[in-house]
Amino acid sequence: MIDHAQRQRATIARENLVFIAENISQEAFVMAVHRREYPAGSRWFWAIQQVWAPRSAAQDLQNKEAAE
Repeated sequence: MIDHAQRQRATIARENLVFIAENISQEAFVMAVHRREYPAGSRWFWAIQQVWAPRSAAQDLQNKEAAE
């Protein structure tokens, strides 16, 4: 049996992604992307219901929030 949550966690660790949000539905993720609330390159992992982004994109988001 395939454990998709375990596979997605392995992908997150392998690609050194940074945590952005949790308990996000697919519809909420799509709407947030259209409103540009998440940095470019953000990915929604359906099995764990979390949003992760590349380290460089997450740093840009933090800089933007600090400037406001």
